[in-house]
Amino acid sequence: MFKGSMLSTLFLTLTLAQLACTALAQHPATGVYAYDSPVGRFEYHVHVAPDGTLTGVAMRASRGFGTYFEGRYEDGRAVGYYYDTTTILTIAIVLEFDQDVMTAYVYPGDPNTLPDPPPEPRYLLRLPGPGPERPLQPDVHVLLRLGRNEAVIATSAAGTELRLGDARNFLEAALLAMREAGLEGPLFPGTIYLNWVGYAVTAFEAAELETQELMANSQLWWPALEAEWPGAPREARQRVAQDVLLLVFGPGVITGWLEEVDAGYEVPPGPTCSALMTCVLRVFDRSTLAAATSRLPCFSVSSCPETGVRD
Repeated sequence: MFKGSMLSTLFLTLTLAQLACTALAQHPATGVYAYDSPVGRFEYHVHVAPDGTLTGVAMRASRGFGTYFEGRYEDGRAVGYYYDTTTILTIAIVLEFDQDVMTAYVYPGDPNTLPDPPPEPRYLLRLPGPGPERPLQPDVHVLLRLGRNEAVIATSAAGTELRLGDARNFLEAALLAMREAGLEGPLFPGTIYLNWVGYAVTAFEAAELETQELMANSQLWWPALEAEWPGAPREARQRVAQDVLLLVFGPGVITGWLEEVDAGYEVPPGPTCSALMTCVLRVFDRSTLAAATSRLPCFSVSSCPETGVRD
């Protein structure tokens, strides 16, 4: 009993010491700050790195998402940008820290120049407890706006990382595949592109390890695929189109579309198509779907192996 009690006490002491060290290691401005409004509580989750890089998210306390902001912290003050995805305007954010009070200014314009007169400040109080342990990450919309192709947007169970640039190259391959099928018009206009980035992430997460590594190293295949595609044989383009579209839509969706054909749906004749299902059915039938599902994907029109059968 005595020995067990001592071990429990020691474990508790070590745990508390670790928590204290974590809290002490955080930048003094790192924390969660809040203010109450007639529509509820709002929180600013703020992280300041040792080099002064500030990242944060402003959110309604009852929600798990919010608006990303980032900037530079120096001498109790941070200036940066507030990435409101509902506007194309440049929104500045200025944060001033005084012990447990944070004053926030958010306004259109230059973060290094407060308007005259200044905007109405918002005063927030630090909540008890530690702040974010790591830098806050922007969502894909902001990453696309900032052109941060190096940002990791998915990680496999084996640790393979899919970067935004890899996902974008994969979507360019998907566009080639749909053009091969006869698609007219844009494939992902405007904000629809965000959905397609999500499709790329889903395809990556569901893929086998070899395919995940292929998708995550797009710089090894995309430049050659783009350059060689126009002059490639139709059979080679068709194979790549099948491999890419199978990853995008999955065998279940494509099988369902083929079942609609079996039930009497007729693919409209002609060299072009405008609907996703119609375009995909120009690339797949039962035999080509079976062949595509039995092999490993290859994103090349010149160097795919004769056999790439899954184990």
